[in-house]
Amino acid sequence: MVQRAYRGMGWETAPGFEALLEPVLDSDGELVKQSFRTVVTRHRVAGRVFYVKRYRHAVRPLAPMKYFFRLPKSHREWIHAAQLQERQVPVVPHWAHGERWAWCGLLESALITEGPGGYSSLAEAKDLESAVLQRALGNFVRQLHDHGVVHADFHPYNLLTSEGTLAFCLVDIDKIQFRAALDGPERLANLAMLQAWTPLTPSFYDGYGALSEQAGEIARLGAAVRRRYHASWARRCLRHAHEIESVHAGKVRWLVRGAARTKRLNEILARPDANRAALDYLVERYALSFNGARRAYRRAYHQELSGVPGPRPVAVGERRLLGLCLCDYFVADRSPELRHNGDGSR
Repeated sequence: MVQRAYRGMGWETAPGFEALLEPVLDSDGELVKQSFRTVVTRHRVAGRVFYVKRYRHAVRPLAPMKYFFRLPKSHREWIHAAQLQERQVPVVPHWAHGERWAWCGLLESALITEGPGGYSSLAEAKDLESAVLQRALGNFVRQLHDHGVVHADFHPYNLLTSEGTLAFCLVDIDKIQFRAALDGPERLANLAMLQAWTPLTPSFYDGYGALSEQAGEIARLGAAVRRRYHASWARRCLRHAHEIESVHAGKVRWLVRGAARTKRLNEILARPDANRAALDYLVERYALSFNGARRAYRRAYHQELSGVPGPRPVAVGERRLLGLCLCDYFVADRSPELRHNGDGSR
């Protein structure tokens, strides 16, 4: 590994990448994902595609200090990539890792990986239940387990596949765990995590070469994993910085799903009391409640994740005076429910 400083960060680069570090960081990248703390950009340099994932630790007070005692995600992934390569487990190329420190702790970290040509996420596969793909997936997962590798976030977006060769490789590996050997219950639990998001057919177990007699139990455990995930995600839904925007309309402060913002929704937010009888939106007001609107939003969001038809939650608002919440509002879009019932849409 080669160590050097560039743009105020200390970098560690894999052999052969030293000459590309500056061109990648200096190039204009395409925004792939952005949240309150993380930014991912795509860079096309020298006919190759690189991804730069930046973690901005300084955006939260005191957060930089905890990295005196623990490794950031980017550093864990950098270490795990080398460990996976030693075990001959396919993983996307990891080319560089950088950190910027100050007296108060880690201010920023970054990771540079390369997108292998011809690969896409398993979630984008045309026919996820095809016998050939399922058999290849089962064989790949069996290799992971035989090498003592457990993916604690086993999701189809964290698996890349080549449609032509049906080869697989791992991505987003900061939650990888290593074992000397996996016993039966550990294999079953890890397959249940994959089952939560990916159908596992009999062909998968043919490729895996074991546990076919426990497919029903794995499916049951996978459904439980999915329910726990939905419940956890719903509890935190109003803190999803990549989705929620803060908006002031009149005397009400709103938290709004940015993708749901329309001219009509803005009219609702500007005059919620006057629109409580609206047909296209559900508008509920809670007087002197203890987070009544937020609880309603989380319940509706949980139903949405679970596929239960109903109004789609889009906003919560609070009207406060001297710090006291006088009333709060819950707003949901009825359009999905209207379409489901065949009543038309706005």
